[in-house]
Amino acid sequence: MTATISTVPLKSRRGIRRISIFDLVTIIIALVLIAIVVVPLFRVLIGLFFVDGQLTLEPIRRTLAVPDLGRLILDTLIVVAASSLVALVIGVLLAWVNERTDARMGIVSDALPLLPFLLPPVAGAVGWTMLLAPRAGLANAWIRDVLAFFGIPLEEGPFDINSWYGLIWVFAVYAVPFIYMNVSASLRNFDSSLEEASRLSGASAWRTLRKVTLPAVMPGIGAGLLLCVWFGFGMFSIPSIIGTPAGIDLISVRIVELLTFTYPPDTEVAVG
Repeated sequence: MTATISTVPLKSRRGIRRISIFDLVTIIIALVLIAIVVVPLFRVLIGLFFVDGQLTLEPIRRTLAVPDLGRLILDTLIVVAASSLVALVIGVLLAWVNERTDARMGIVSDALPLLPFLLPPVAGAVGWTMLLAPRAGLANAWIRDVLAFFGIPLEEGPFDINSWYGLIWVFAVYAVPFIYMNVSASLRNFDSSLEEASRLSGASAWRTLRKVTLPAVMPGIGAGLLLCVWFGFGMFSIPSIIGTPAGIDLISVRIVELLTFTYPPDTEVAVG
C-alpha cells in the first residue's frame, strides 16, 4: 500500500473560522447601532420625498433656493479643510516625537494630545473665548498690560478668537487626537529596523521619511483625516459659540437653527 499525500490546502482543511460569542455580540451591537441611526433617517427621507405616494423634489428645490447656500458650503469646506491640515501637522509631529525620539516625558507626553477628549467642545469653546475675546479675554488683557509697560497701548486684542483663525484653531485642537491616535499606533507597530536599514544603506533622513516611514503610516494618516472631516462637518457647539459672532455660518449651525429655532421646523431644507 502506498500512502497518499493530501494536496488540499491546510486552510481549506481547517474550514471556516468559527464565530465566537464575542464576535456575535459585537455584530449584533453594531447592527443595532446602525439601525438606530439609519431607520429614523430613512423614514424622514421617505416622508420628505414621497408625498401621498408620489415622488417630489420640492425639498431639493427649496434647498437650492437658499440665498447664501454657496457661501455656507464654501465657509464649511474652508474651516474643515484648514483645521484638518493644521491637526495633521500637529498630530503627526506629536506622534513622531513620542514614538521615535527621546523627547517624550512619560505619561505626560501620552496624555497631552488626548486632553481635548476630556473636555466637551462646548466647554472648550467657552474657555478659549474667555482667554482670547478681543476685549475681555484674560490672555489678551495680560498681553496688553505687558505691551503697555513698553509703551505700546492697545484698546483690544491683539488676538480675536471670534475670527477665521480662531475658529480654525479650536477646530484643529479638537481634531488633533484623531490624527495622533492613528499615527502613533502606526509608528508603534512599524518595525523601526527598516528605517535603520535605510539609513545604513546610505539614504538620507528625508529619503527615509518619504520612501519608508510615510508609506507605512499612510493608512493611519488617512484614517485620522477621515475622522477629522467627519468631526468637522458634524460639530455644532464650536462654530455656534466662536463662528457666529464673527459672521461665519457653517452647515451644522444652519441645520440646527432650521430644526430648533424656526416654527414649524423647516425639516425639508435642513435635510435637503
